[in-house]
Amino acid sequence: MIPEESTIMYTPVWPVDAQNAFDPSVRNRAGESDSVIHSGAEEATSTILERADELAAKAGCAMESFAQTILEQLPQEGIVGEASQAVAKTLQQGGRYLESNKLSETGTSVENLIRRYPYESIMAGIVAGYLGARILRR
Repeated sequence: MIPEESTIMYTPVWPVDAQNAFDPSVRNRAGESDSVIHSGAEEATSTILERADELAAKAGCAMESFAQTILEQLPQEGIVGEASQAVAKTLQQGGRYLESNKLSETGTSVENLIRRYPYESIMAGIVAGYLGARILRR
């Protein structure tokens, strides 16, 4: 036999006392928690960006070193010599740029450069990959 609707009773169970949820002190504590979380997130972001800048500077140093290796190990004459010198010069300039600028600034600059010169960017990547593979085979 199914009980009638009037006899079914439901008592809601609240995980938090609903009457105190609108209490100003509860709202203030929630606001304080929010500000603590926000400041912690800002600190973490700041630390990550600092570390990224350090790594970018190290990458810039490595790029300059790689450019020097290209100049020392690849031919200096002919078409390959001209290409290797152009790539080495670009790597040196890029390395100096990474060492002297912040990574957050670099991202937008590189993006704009690639958008402005898409075919040249693709060719630079192909040439750098070819020369890097050739150097690593030795």
